[in-house]
Amino acid sequence: YTPLRQWLALCASCHPAQRQCRATRRLLKAKVPVVPVVDGGFEACQLGCRVWLLAPFAGQSLQQLLVEVTDDHQRTAAVAAAVHLTCQLIRAGYWFKDLKPSNILVDDQAEAKLIDVGSVRRCRKTGQIQRMLAVMDRVLARDGAGESLRCR
Repeated sequence: YTPLRQWLALCASCHPAQRQCRATRRLLKAKVPVVPVVDGGFEACQLGCRVWLLAPFAGQSLQQLLVEVTDDHQRTAAVAAAVHLTCQLIRAGYWFKDLKPSNILVDDQAEAKLIDVGSVRRCRKTGQIQRMLAVMDRVLARDGAGESLRCR
């Protein structure tokens, strides 16, 4: 965004950073594992501002793990954590149109958390869940994940 557009979005309470914070709070309240936003703000510049958010380090992305880790046990544990997280999201009544391996962080204890959750919405239709899972499958296939991992 340009600084002016960011400032206008902030004033209208529809800036992506504001949506991100609201969605994070809703998911945390629903007990869905998500990396919290611990700080944020804006800096004036030119005819507007630039907005920033800060979240703590919470692990490596599932996408990186599937590429870098060769141990099948670790890969399986990371995918199992992502499956558990996805089930928690669905049970809580939400869908995430941007659910993909790069938006799932897996820590050293093989626990997964979501990031970049500004597009999370309440789930109203089964088709939303199907589209969410189709995006995940498509991205996993593009990244070279085998069919057995994708089916999980």
